[in-house]
Amino acid sequence: AFWKSSMTDCYATGAVSGVDNSIGGVAGAFWKSSMTDCYATGAVSGVDNSIGGVAGAFWKSSMTDCYATGAVSGGDNSIGGVAGAFSDSEMESCYASGNVSGEEVGGLVGWTRSSIFNNCDAAGSVHGIQRAGGFAESCTNNTVISYCYSTGNVAILNADYYADYIGGFIGLIGDNCLVSNCYSSGNVTCDGSDPNVGIGGFVGQCFGSVRDCTAYGDVQGYINVGGMFGVCGSVDTNPDQEI
Repeated sequence: AFWKSSMTDCYATGAVSGVDNSIGGVAGAFWKSSMTDCYATGAVSGVDNSIGGVAGAFWKSSMTDCYATGAVSGGDNSIGGVAGAFSDSEMESCYASGNVSGEEVGGLVGWTRSSIFNNCDAAGSVHGIQRAGGFAESCTNNTVISYCYSTGNVAILNADYYADYIGGFIGLIGDNCLVSNCYSSGNVTCDGSDPNVGIGGFVGQCFGSVRDCTAYGDVQGYINVGGMFGVCGSVDTNPDQEI
């Protein structure tokens, strides 16, 4: 773990694997610190959560001009191309180009809350089991994402009734979150038929705000499928009530 310090001009090129959580190409857990001009090129894999190309768990810290190019894979949630779990932090001018796979996954970050992203991008393909987004799996708690983009294809396949949401840019935008001046260009595919699933070219399920954003990719799914949004707000799937 990296705690209350600064890291500058550091890199790692080897593959990294772990059997629990907080697995990262440069740092496993990164707390109350700053990271600048760091990168990782090796594949990163784990069987639990918080797995990222640069950092596994990133909390109350800042990351600037960092990147990861290796594939990232995990067996559970918070799996991301640069960071797995990203909370109460800021990211500026960072990118990921490796493919990402796992249960709940994002091209740049997995799960994020109370954070700020600016001028970041993800280019790898994203393959999830339950939740997936080309840039992030989900954002909650006043997260702000600006001038970012994703270009990789996003898919949840063989999901049946297990899929929750999938988006070309982000799977879920939570309450009081803002995404502005962003775009996604990858195709979105989901075969899940759960009536609550959200499948969108940009956002799977949206409960926050989206401004000046665009989705360019094709979208394919079974239910609640939209070129930009899959589901906006709450959806009542009771057939005896109007939606």
